[in-house]
Amino acid sequence: MQSDPKYVGHEEFLSIAPDPGVALLIKKQLEGLAAGKGGEVLKEMATDVLTGRIGLREAMQVPAYEEELVTNIDKFQRHWSDMSSEDRSQAQAVADRFLGDLRQEATEAH
Repeated sequence: MQSDPKYVGHEEFLSIAPDPGVALLIKKQLEGLAAGKGGEVLKEMATDVLTGRIGLREAMQVPAYEEELVTNIDKFQRHWSDMSSEDRSQAQAVADRFLGDLRQEATEAH
Protein backbone atom coordinates (compact mmCIF):
# COMPACT_ATOMS: atom_id res chain seq x y z
CA MET A 1 0.00 0.00 0.00
CA GLN A 2 1.42 3.39 -0.97
CA SER A 3 1.37 5.88 1.85
CA ASP A 4 -0.91 8.89 1.44
CA PRO A 5 1.20 12.07 1.27
CA LYS A 6 -1.24 13.80 3.65
CA TYR A 7 -0.39 11.25 6.35
CA VAL A 8 2.21 11.70 9.06
CA GLY A 9 5.41 9.67 8.72
CA HIS A 10 6.21 6.62 10.82
CA GLU A 11 8.53 8.85 12.87
CA GLU A 12 5.37 10.24 14.49
CA PHE A 13 5.04 6.93 16.37
CA LEU A 14 8.64 6.64 17.63
CA SER A 15 7.66 8.11 21.00
CA ILE A 16 5.30 5.16 21.45
CA ALA A 17 7.46 2.56 19.73
CA PRO A 18 11.17 3.53 19.71
CA ASP A 19 11.90 0.64 17.31
CA PRO A 20 11.60 2.15 13.80
CA GLY A 21 10.22 -1.11 12.44
CA VAL A 22 7.45 -1.20 15.03
CA ALA A 23 6.70 2.49 14.40
CA LEU A 24 6.36 1.71 10.69
CA LEU A 25 4.17 -1.29 11.53
CA ILE A 26 1.86 0.96 13.56
CA LYS A 27 1.62 3.37 10.65
CA LYS A 28 0.88 0.59 8.16
CA GLN A 29 -1.77 -0.89 10.45
CA LEU A 30 -3.37 2.53 10.79
CA GLU A 31 -3.33 2.89 7.00
CA GLY A 32 -5.21 -0.40 6.73
CA LEU A 33 -7.76 0.80 9.26
CA ALA A 34 -8.07 4.13 7.42
CA ALA A 35 -8.86 2.12 4.30
CA GLY A 36 -11.81 0.60 6.16
CA LYS A 37 -10.39 -2.78 7.21
CA GLY A 38 -11.65 -2.38 10.78
CA GLY A 39 -15.02 -0.77 10.20
CA GLU A 40 -16.20 2.81 10.20
CA VAL A 41 -15.26 3.74 13.78
CA LEU A 42 -11.65 2.61 13.40
CA LYS A 43 -11.49 4.14 9.92
CA GLU A 44 -12.35 7.51 11.46
CA MET A 45 -9.84 7.05 14.29
CA ALA A 46 -7.02 5.98 11.99
CA THR A 47 -7.66 8.81 9.56
CA ASP A 48 -7.63 11.33 12.42
CA VAL A 49 -4.34 9.92 13.74
CA LEU A 50 -2.67 9.65 10.33
CA THR A 51 -3.60 13.19 9.35
CA GLY A 52 -2.35 14.55 12.68
CA ARG A 53 -5.74 15.75 13.92
CA ILE A 54 -5.29 13.64 17.07
CA GLY A 55 -2.37 11.75 18.54
CA LEU A 56 -2.48 7.98 18.93
CA ARG A 57 -2.34 8.24 22.72
CA GLU A 58 -5.23 10.73 22.68
CA ALA A 59 -7.21 8.49 20.34
CA MET A 60 -6.94 5.66 22.87
CA GLN A 61 -8.75 7.89 25.37
CA VAL A 62 -11.83 8.30 23.14
CA PRO A 63 -14.37 5.78 24.49
CA ALA A 64 -15.80 4.80 21.08
CA TYR A 65 -12.33 4.16 19.66
CA GLU A 66 -11.16 2.31 22.74
CA GLU A 67 -14.25 0.07 22.76
CA GLU A 68 -13.84 -0.83 19.08
CA LEU A 69 -10.13 -1.57 19.51
CA VAL A 70 -10.75 -3.77 22.55
CA THR A 71 -13.40 -5.71 20.60
CA ASN A 72 -10.96 -6.30 17.73
CA ILE A 73 -8.11 -7.26 20.08
CA ASP A 74 -10.40 -9.74 21.83
CA LYS A 75 -11.27 -11.33 18.47
CA PHE A 76 -7.58 -11.64 17.61
CA GLN A 77 -6.75 -13.17 21.00
CA ARG A 78 -9.53 -15.75 20.62
CA HIS A 79 -8.32 -16.62 17.12
CA TRP A 80 -4.70 -16.89 18.34
CA SER A 81 -5.64 -19.15 21.26
CA ASP A 82 -7.67 -21.39 18.94
CA MET A 83 -4.63 -21.96 16.71
CA SER A 84 -2.45 -25.02 17.19
CA SER A 85 1.01 -24.42 18.65
CA GLU A 86 2.49 -25.30 15.24
CA ASP A 87 0.30 -22.70 13.51
CA ARG A 88 1.20 -20.10 16.15
CA SER A 89 4.90 -20.85 15.65
CA GLN A 90 4.55 -20.46 11.89
CA ALA A 91 2.61 -17.22 12.30
CA GLN A 92 5.26 -15.91 14.71
CA ALA A 93 8.03 -16.73 12.22
CA VAL A 94 6.17 -14.88 9.46
CA ALA A 95 5.63 -11.90 11.80
CA ASP A 96 9.32 -11.86 12.78
CA ARG A 97 10.38 -11.80 9.11
CA PHE A 98 7.83 -9.07 8.34
CA LEU A 99 9.07 -6.93 11.23
CA GLY A 100 12.65 -7.43 10.05
CA ASP A 101 11.62 -6.21 6.59
CA LEU A 102 9.91 -3.18 8.13
CA ARG A 103 13.01 -2.35 10.18
CA GLN A 104 15.05 -2.37 7.00
CA GLU A 105 12.45 -0.28 5.16
CA ALA A 106 12.33 2.26 7.98
CA THR A 107 16.13 2.51 8.05
CA GLU A 108 16.34 2.94 4.27
CA ALA A 109 13.72 5.70 4.37
CA HIS A 110 16.29 7.91 6.09
